Amino acid sequence: MTSISKRVGITFFFILLVLYSSCAKKVIPPVTVLPPKVPVIRVSLTDQLSSGTLSFQNSYQLRLEEANYLLDSTLGEFQVSLENQVLTFRSSSRFFSFTQFERIDFIPLEGGEFYWQGISYKGKISFVKNQQSVIVINELLLPDYLLGVVPHEIPSHTEEYYQAVISQTIAAASYAYYSIKHPASSFFDLYADTRDQIYQGTRIKTPLVEKAVAESMGIFLQDASGQPVKTQYHSTCGGMIDYLPLNPDSPQNTGSIQDQSEQNIHCELSPLYRWVKQMTAQDLLDNLSSMELITPAEVLTLKNQGFSLQLEILSRNSSGRVEKMNVKLPEQEILLNEWQIRRFLADRNGNPQSSNLFIIKTSPKNPELFYVIGAGSGHGRGMCQWGAIGQALHGKSYKEILNFYYPELQLKKLY
Repeated sequence: MTSISKRVGITFFFILLVLYSSCAKKVIPPVTVLPPKVPVIRVSLTDQLSSGTLSFQNSYQLRLEEANYLLDSTLGEFQVSLENQVLTFRSSSRFFSFTQFERIDFIPLEGGEFYWQGISYKGKISFVKNQQSVIVINELLLPDYLLGVVPHEIPSHTEEYYQAVISQTIAAASYAYYSIKHPASSFFDLYADTRDQIYQGTRIKTPLVEKAVAESMGIFLQDASGQPVKTQYHSTCGGMIDYLPLNPDSPQNTGSIQDQSEQNIHCELSPLYRWVKQMTAQDLLDNLSSMELITPAEVLTLKNQGFSLQLEILSRNSSGRVEKMNVKLPEQEILLNEWQIRRFLADRNGNPQSSNLFIIKTSPKNPELFYVIGAGSGHGRGMCQWGAIGQALHGKSYKEILNFYYPELQLKKLY
């Protein structure tokens, strides 16, 4: 009995030794622990659902009255549709149908990731009924949201651009934080498109953005009283920025900022720093029709009878951007303002003109042909993204860049 006990004891000892050796050699990856105050943001992926596709890369839970369902990649792709107020989810192995519902939540388990319309996203996905439509909402932590915004807003593959990338990250974070405090609706905080900030989940991943998000964690732009601000930014200012002070009576109310230093225009690297395009009178007439400012019948009559079209710029703001334009047609005049002007000067694919910083020249040989000579891309307010890149290449830090574009705002770390 003693001999057997010894053999058992020795065997047990060796088993423990092997287990201990295995554990000692196992490399445990570091766990990123986020501060407890990191906010959660709700992003509308679409506010008018008709159909879509949904699949789960990791485990998700669907909680219904009759049961809780565990969903993962083994279930394949769900076809999602809304018809006659009936919301359905159908895959090759599962089918769900909802007629009376307020919201359907798919909750992630252990860092979930899902695919909506072929694009991967982190966090929770919900389908919320809003009168006759359904809103698709992605709810996730703010840093994860920024990872899906910044690569789509600024070039982020070049190390020399890093100070511009972190500037963009803080500007986007500040915009998002303001939206959390002032949500677009009771259901979500902001849109995932140009109505707010372009957000496309984890479709593009760059180490530079990941570094910027980690380094700027909890840093936001605020006004002097500590309130969040809806920080604006744009692609290319063309050398002139619209300066809109928080206080109209501010002594800094110059109306515009010249985006240059020592005669170097910061955004001259942009492909849209300067541009020229041609438009015909018929192109412009078609654009007025697509804007529903004249009827298709009127367009047909004018084209059949022949017509004259004159363009008159009525006013510009202090940065030179066109604020008002008058379009003269036979027997009528049409007044256009700011965004309408960019739509009126859209190309034949319907893409609005890139900016309102332009002049128009009529061809001396062909009165039906117009040359639009312009600069920049975007509304021209807040940070010029290509200008930020130019400043980064001139050795400016993100603090200097943000102070240049947002002189009345302060950087503050909230968590």
